[in-house]
Amino acid sequence: MFKRLSAFLVAAVTAAALIPPTKAAAKAQELYEPIRPLRTYTTGQFQDVAYADWYAMSVQIAYEFNLIDGRGNSRFAPEGAMSVAEAAKVVSVLSSLSRTGKADFPAADPWHTPYIDYAVENGIFSTAPKHPSQSITRAAFAEMIYRALPASHLAPVNNVADGAIPDVALTDAYGPAVYALYRAGLLTGRDAFGRFYPNAPLSRAEAATILSRAASSEVRSRFTLSGIYTAEEIYTLCAPSVFYLERYNTEGALIGFGSGFFISEDGVAVTNYHVIKSAASASITTHDGAIYMISSVLGYDEDRNIAVVKINGTGFTPLRIGAAKNLAIGETVYSIGNPLTLRGSFSSGTVTGMNVEVNGQEHIQFSAPISVGNGGGPLINSRGEMVGLTSLMMSGGQNLNFAVPSDGIADVPLTEGQSLILLLSKTAGVSFYSYLYPAPDYGAFTGTPIYSTSYDPILGAKTYFYNMTDIPVPEDVAVDGYIALVKNLGFEENRTYTTKKGSATVYINEMYDMELHFGVDEIDGLVCRFVSIY
Repeated sequence: MFKRLSAFLVAAVTAAALIPPTKAAAKAQELYEPIRPLRTYTTGQFQDVAYADWYAMSVQIAYEFNLIDGRGNSRFAPEGAMSVAEAAKVVSVLSSLSRTGKADFPAADPWHTPYIDYAVENGIFSTAPKHPSQSITRAAFAEMIYRALPASHLAPVNNVADGAIPDVALTDAYGPAVYALYRAGLLTGRDAFGRFYPNAPLSRAEAATILSRAASSEVRSRFTLSGIYTAEEIYTLCAPSVFYLERYNTEGALIGFGSGFFISEDGVAVTNYHVIKSAASASITTHDGAIYMISSVLGYDEDRNIAVVKINGTGFTPLRIGAAKNLAIGETVYSIGNPLTLRGSFSSGTVTGMNVEVNGQEHIQFSAPISVGNGGGPLINSRGEMVGLTSLMMSGGQNLNFAVPSDGIADVPLTEGQSLILLLSKTAGVSFYSYLYPAPDYGAFTGTPIYSTSYDPILGAKTYFYNMTDIPVPEDVAVDGYIALVKNLGFEENRTYTTKKGSATVYINEMYDMELHFGVDEIDGLVCRFVSIY
């Protein structure tokens, strides 16, 4: 993936242009001599750094330039997480050496005070950190290095296109710093695609590597990131972001399936609204086979057929959202989804139409084959960006496939979230218990999950219990509203009887020869509303 460059590029204007104008001007005027080694590294300096370790040379260089020390007892702790306080020390020393050629910091209690003070005074920190013992993220450390070094130390040596780092955008708060350090050869990412993993903790070995490159231009990494990928690379890069989705009714029976994809590491995801519309609950299966429940719907746009959902969990691989408006007819696009439940299927094609109106909404028309089950999956361009949600196909033609443009995702109004079953109660028509028509589903009507069920084989009665504390709607809806619905469906009140914890009313539908009992009783020590159907 990476291509080595034969020579340095010496212009500093590129890096300077990545920060606000006032700071860019100041950085462009800062020209200093290279940092020089100040001490000697001896063989066996650290017992936990072996000669063959990938970071061994970086630790040696960073130590010789007086940029980093061990953690005592001849240990470097290469896999240990770098703390904010340690980061303040090494970056302040780096900054001082690059500007004055020396780093004289007084002893203090706590030890990190003079380094944090220096970092605040010199703009490395905007304010003193509240929790210096916490681990620092890779993104935060990159910002510190960028602020600490003069422009002469950040001359670009690599061709890294805007947007070429898969998990960092120039518009991210840390984006300008990360791109400047990639271009200067201080950062390379953690994989062949150059992914940075901005929110991951920084290890001490990684810190030593960055510091050694900051100190010595001879060890800076040379590569090219074009941000354009082959089909094979697109699948490798993007497939871990896509999941298989199953939706269930209130009784937990499977009623449909589709696709979706993550847009954040902490479980925010996108799918088509039609994929979740009729669901009381839904699960997803990730690319590596892990299963999670959709915990809530954060927002949806029924007209545009977009839903933003939340999955409880962290560490997911998000897709970048690109601009559909920049697509051109004839451009190559890819689809990843689960057609007919075939997990992780991949297809390619071209954009065959733009702004095509279907069902009153504009769509992207494309030729990459899709089938039932692809709905909610991503349409991806050659930069690995999601540019649309694959939504529908037209029968009677060949490869007449359509995607909702990605630009609409940002327009979906978001809330704190609501459960699928509560959304179902607000948006669906009348739902019925499975194989028990026309008995209306109390859980779907009120947005309440089933607590328990029972079946009496002698009477042929199925009973559904709902914990009273789980019912999210007011009493007039939970009781009077449901009774009105029952009567509207042809049931007539017949009689009442007393239960252990209350009472129940019996309704009869003569046309369907059905009895429906609705009342309050106790199960497992909990007071529950129940619906029994005979």
